[in-house]
Amino acid sequence: MPAAASSNFWAATAQGSSPETSVQPVNARRAGTGFWDRLLRPGEPGQPTEVLIRVYVVDITKILDVEQSFVTDVYFRAEWTDPRLVHDGPLPCQARPDQVWTPQVQSLNRRTLDSTSPPQIRIAPDGSAFFVVRRFGEFSYEADLGDFPFDEQTLSFVIVSAYEPQDVVLRSDEAAVGMAERLSVVNWNLNFREARSGALYVAPRDRTVARLDIEFSAKRLTGYYVWKLIVPLVLVVMMSWSVFWIAPVHVAPRLVLAATSMLTIIGVAIPPSYVHTLCRRNGAFCAQPQAGPTAT
Repeated sequence: MPAAASSNFWAATAQGSSPETSVQPVNARRAGTGFWDRLLRPGEPGQPTEVLIRVYVVDITKILDVEQSFVTDVYFRAEWTDPRLVHDGPLPCQARPDQVWTPQVQSLNRRTLDSTSPPQIRIAPDGSAFFVVRRFGEFSYEADLGDFPFDEQTLSFVIVSAYEPQDVVLRSDEAAVGMAERLSVVNWNLNFREARSGALYVAPRDRTVARLDIEFSAKRLTGYYVWKLIVPLVLVVMMSWSVFWIAPVHVAPRLVLAATSMLTIIGVAIPPSYVHTLCRRNGAFCAQPQAGPTAT
């Protein structure tokens, strides 16, 4: 799909409508209810069926460092071609997921997920099938806070199919991924990074399934932390230098100033949520802290 057509589709989808003006119910014969097995995947024997995955991020409301998750509202669209579904048209037909073959894709890194719209399958006259669903929920990611607050995290949608890589290939690219211009999440700058096709080994079943990783880079905006963390630390350190201007005979004031500076640095420099995350990842015991500024 050209870039202009892709952007038009996502614009229409984000508004809750379809680019087609109308659809007709799919014919039972074309839906595979009696003339062919819908469980058989389309394509030539020995050749994998290629499925294009499109993603449009409507909104990201939270990025939670401590929980290592992000909350988002997103559209998923899977596209493939099934020659058995060719019809006279001229408009696309509508089908249910139990009427036609589907790649049976799902999100692997979801935690809590709600469907804000029922799954829809539309079939174009040339046999192209489009499976669209809108989801809202929490997805997991692996946080690396070693460079906090100048860190950059990788948020991803891990999509898998029920079929093995030799049967189904999941692919995507930059033109197939979109994002709203304005997001609810603050203190982050998000951009598309890459889409990687691969395979996932499922140990309990001793089999490999097709996998697709769609990744976004999330760079933390440091303005808040510079003024709330770094600048106060610089002032506290400068305050501690004043002990060198106190006469050595005044031991008590020097000790009080040094101890006060040290305790202030400890209280300001290490947010509770950051300490809790480091302790949890290292297997240490930590009390549950209050949410710090990094859990934004």
